[in-house]
Amino acid sequence: RNNGIYSSGGKYLVFLDSDDNLLKGSLNGVEKVIKKKSNPDVVIVKYKKKTFPNTNYKLIKDNEKEIKSEKLINYVVKNKVPFSDCWFFVVKKKMILENKINFFESRFGESELFVAKLVCLMKKFAFFSGNFYYKKDRDSSLTQSQDFETTKSTLNNLIQFCIFKRNTFLNNIKKNFLNTYIQSIFGVFSA
Repeated sequence: RNNGIYSSGGKYLVFLDSDDNLLKGSLNGVEKVIKKKSNPDVVIVKYKKKTFPNTNYKLIKDNEKEIKSEKLINYVVKNKVPFSDCWFFVVKKKMILENKINFFESRFGESELFVAKLVCLMKKFAFFSGNFYYKKDRDSSLTQSQDFETTKSTLNNLIQFCIFKRNTFLNNIKKNFLNTYIQSIFGVFSA
């Protein structure tokens, strides 16, 4: 993904896992949102999948008029909305480069810190409520593994979150948001 970020020529990036697909009209629809909302840093897009949660439509519906990231973050924390996969964000490349946001080398959970940084550092965001992404969940994916490499990756993730939290000026709402990730990762690590 890091190679893709730096090699890309576009202004916005879409992260598409190899076994997933974009839905018909998705790129045209998100382009209209980007233009209408004056080039936001991040566009949160609607996804569909077979496992829980099947979609993030309620998140979008409840927040699509929101312009303050703190209110969105409060909603995510209060409602325990899963918010850790990079594939339901369309991101301005310039925002990633200026904030030096990248994926660190990890076998498990490499997207979580990337997403947390995006959400904490974005200045302007928008939503695309049209059909965008279809996630094909598999029982054999890395998210289901429990071995030494997964445990080591989880510990590295914890360390990276703590470094970001310590080295970045964040308000209490954003610190609390990061704490939810840290608690969740610690739970995985402990298990």
